[in-house]
Amino acid sequence: MAAKLYHRFVSAVADGADATLVRPQANWNDTHELYLDVNAQTGTNYLVAATDDGTFITFNSAAAVTVNLPQASNGAITPGTLGFFKGWWCLLRNLGAGMVMIAPSMSMINGAAALPLMWGQDAIIVSDGTNYHAIVTPGPMWNYRQTAFGGL
Repeated sequence: MAAKLYHRFVSAVADGADATLVRPQANWNDTHELYLDVNAQTGTNYLVAATDDGTFITFNSAAAVTVNLPQASNGAITPGTLGFFKGWWCLLRNLGAGMVMIAPSMSMINGAAALPLMWGQDAIIVSDGTNYHAIVTPGPMWNYRQTAFGGL
């Protein structure tokens, strides 16, 4: 999936013309394409990488899956440096029958040591620089319960 990113700011300095700029070859005035990557996992363990920032990670396993999330980083963001800094995020989806357990190292997620995802559930995980926050969907079973049991 690709999207075009347009900048509202237009510099009077031509791209690459001023060597004193942090990124003189950045082509700031150009149109940029963004790609949201999909990282499909089928194993029972996964260590989330800093490069998974903005990635849609799917888990498809009949057995339980442990997802290890490194400690959130509250250090300063340095251009070109990857880390679990404030604002780092990813989207997770459980496609398999096995429960996916998201377990941060040292940090908390929604104030707990771990976060389970049942079949069909999604979670947007965001770092605040110290801990993680998750927005979790109820998954397709919610719709089934609503229909089959009259809104339980």
